[in-house]
Amino acid sequence: MTKIIRAEIYKLFHSIYYWGIAGGYFLIVSLLVPDHSAKTSVLRSSMYPISFMIFMIFAFAIAMIGNVFDQRLIQTYIASGHKRSDVVSAKLIVFLGGSVGMMLGTLLIHGLVGMIFMGESIDFKTILILIPSFFAVCLVPACLAFVFKDIGKTLGSGLAYYVLMMFSLNTDGISDKAVYLPYGHSILAYFDLMPEDITGLLLIDAAWIAFFLTVSYIALSKSDLK
Repeated sequence: MTKIIRAEIYKLFHSIYYWGIAGGYFLIVSLLVPDHSAKTSVLRSSMYPISFMIFMIFAFAIAMIGNVFDQRLIQTYIASGHKRSDVVSAKLIVFLGGSVGMMLGTLLIHGLVGMIFMGESIDFKTILILIPSFFAVCLVPACLAFVFKDIGKTLGSGLAYYVLMMFSLNTDGISDKAVYLPYGHSILAYFDLMPEDITGLLLIDAAWIAFFLTVSYIALSKSDLK
């Protein structure tokens, strides 16, 4: 598995798709920050649009995971003697590192901007609390990519997921429901509604992470790769 991880990391850092998606992700969030910065800090303002940027993570999942099925790279790994569990683990490790890093990097850069130009402090505690939810959020597109193993179907399911997410975030009482939704945790952080006892949030994130990891493994382990 180590060889697969090294190969995937090399492809990640040398991929124009990843840096293009990461740059687009940061740019769009930055354009949306001024809409909310008058109400709170620059860092906290960037937490709000992050929830709506899942389609960029889907684009990354399609480029990194969905595309390898069309190119039969997954089959090549397995034919070379690697276990399916190793393939799933390696792809998820590198994908999550890249996607969560994209989200964290965006938050930290905006935090630095607020600190340097506005004299604001960086709320590292809230950022750390959000990290598990970021992993859960990013596992959704990865899981769907493993389930459908097709770029078109992954894109279609991603659009459906995005519509449902947007609908749920715009319903009444979302502050009460958001605690059960990983993508809602950044909304809670933006509105400063994080509970003092974060144990429940962490357990919910852990449950979502375990669910998506299990589905991803089953999807690939039970599939007939021809």
